[in-house]
Amino acid sequence: MLRTFRAPGRVNLIGDHIDYVGGMVCPATIDLECHVRVLTTQGDHLRVRSVDLGEEGVWDVHSIHKQEPTGTWMDYVIGVAKELDHRGIALFPAHIEISSTVPIGAGLSSSASLEVSIALALCDIAGETVPRPELVEMCVAAERKFVGVQCGIMDQFVSVYGADGCAMLLDCHTQKHQLIELPIDMKIVVVDSKIRHSLGSSAYNERRQQCIEVEKLLGTALRDLTIDDLPKCIEILPSPLNKRLCHIVTENNRVHRFAEACWHHELSMLGECMHESHVSLRDDYEVSCRELDALVELAEQQAGTIGSRMTGGGFGGCTVNLVEPEKLTPWSEAMIDGYKTQFDRAPEIYVVRPSQGAGPYDE
Repeated sequence: MLRTFRAPGRVNLIGDHIDYVGGMVCPATIDLECHVRVLTTQGDHLRVRSVDLGEEGVWDVHSIHKQEPTGTWMDYVIGVAKELDHRGIALFPAHIEISSTVPIGAGLSSSASLEVSIALALCDIAGETVPRPELVEMCVAAERKFVGVQCGIMDQFVSVYGADGCAMLLDCHTQKHQLIELPIDMKIVVVDSKIRHSLGSSAYNERRQQCIEVEKLLGTALRDLTIDDLPKCIEILPSPLNKRLCHIVTENNRVHRFAEACWHHELSMLGECMHESHVSLRDDYEVSCRELDALVELAEQQAGTIGSRMTGGGFGGCTVNLVEPEKLTPWSEAMIDGYKTQFDRAPEIYVVRPSQGAGPYDE
């Protein structure tokens, strides 16, 4: 029987670059998804093909533990397979076909959606039902140990646990989470700058290492610091570590404010939090770029914008915007025209909605 497994991408509404220090985040799964179709076969090989890229990898299931990174999308597949093998979950020969509507390198978790859907498929072939916490753990470990990106748990966690119509308030240290029903009088609009990043070769890992340095200098976990602690801590730290700390602490605070604004339907507060977040990511964490800054500035100039900010790892990718539904069409047209005027190319615009977390279905 042919089986298909799906895992959604995600957009982080607020709380970037604080998941890997155990902070608070507020992501939402989106209806852009990775689909993995799997058919068991005879022999000794695992054959994986990307429909979108027209590329294929073939590995002996008995020696996949010996594989080295390739620097391609296949590393996410190999990494997950090696992690399953390491945990005693047998690998079986199969033909796997991957297709995805999550744009690659746009900061919408194309890698996490691939990891989770592949993990579900390989576990199903092995006849294993893996609890959701372990599924998240395996996919995070694959990305850290094999791909080499020292990510937090947010992307994989929300891809597994996401719920239709809701964002998620997630404590990345305790993994406690609660669903947040979003106001119905706004649309989530993702604008893709078409500037691509590779987190493995970007300053992403450098930023995480800087956070580790700050924790060593201060002798405390960054997630435990509050706004009141900032002045004294900033005096102690050299630049740019003081700026990195400022973003972490203020962003963590903004996530709480953003969640409160959702619960109390305070749209102006949502916008204020998003604006402050972008400024902090741009100036203190220094992970934005001129295209993302331009998109946020264009959005804030348009009628109907509730809030706008860059989202994801940065250095390219997307902005996330909250827009009044009745203004969506002229808003989108203005964004396309304004971006084309500045950069001589059009951005991609996705109107997304929070969707159900990962799972299988039969065809």
